[in-house]
Amino acid sequence: MAAKDYVGMLAGGKPFGGGPKNLKKQIDELIKNRPEYSIQDEAYQNQALAKNQAFGRDRGIQQAESNIQTQAADAVGQAQQVSGSSNAILDTIAGITGNANNSLRSLGVDEANIQSGRMRDLYGANNAMIDEKDKEWNFNVNEPYQNQIQELRNRRKAKQENFFKILDTIGGLGVSAATMKA
Repeated sequence: MAAKDYVGMLAGGKPFGGGPKNLKKQIDELIKNRPEYSIQDEAYQNQALAKNQAFGRDRGIQQAESNIQTQAADAVGQAQQVSGSSNAILDTIAGITGNANNSLRSLGVDEANIQSGRMRDLYGANNAMIDEKDKEWNFNVNEPYQNQIQELRNRRKAKQENFFKILDTIGGLGVSAATMKA
């Protein structure tokens, strides 16, 4: 019995032909040269940016703190020049300091809210990176492994089918031989 010829198209529109060994060789070559999944640079950049923002202070908040402190110092200086009595100066300075502290507390709340949002952004960027790494592993490691397992299963199944065909043929020959003698 002659080897069966296989003719068809492989992935990518490349024709294949020849017997099972040639087909296996061509399939192995395609699997070996399959594209690999690479995590895009933007994913790494997004994660790095989110880290920097999550663990750094907001520049706007820092500038506002500096402005509050400068304005408080200027107000104290002006109060000293305008007020004639020490009690009036102390009362004015206490009011200025209280207002500055209230403003700084309000900025602290704003900064905490900003920081919380940035931590959520970092969490999202980390989850996106986890998804990318899962895709990369699945495409580059798991799929080729699963393809090899399936190929081995297909070969085992083909061998079993061939074995049973041979047994069937031998049985048929035995029946033919027995009927010819009878």
